[in-house]
Amino acid sequence: MYIRLEHVNVTSPNPQKTANWMQKFFDWSMQWEGDTQDNGYSIHIGDTNSYIAIYKPGLKIAPYQRS
Repeated sequence: MYIRLEHVNVTSPNPQKTANWMQKFFDWSMQWEGDTQDNGYSIHIGDTNSYIAIYKPGLKIAPYQRS
């Protein structure tokens, strides 16, 4: 039995900058990019079997805060 992870979603305030870094670091390629729900934007970067979906929501992203 073969198990694989198809994709992972991450949120970034700058998907293009994040994707550029991943292309260089992991030697991946862009699989798809475009507008998403709620006026967001997404770039899928990886290979033909799996990818990371880098998402920027159309709304402002609140900075991480410890609780």
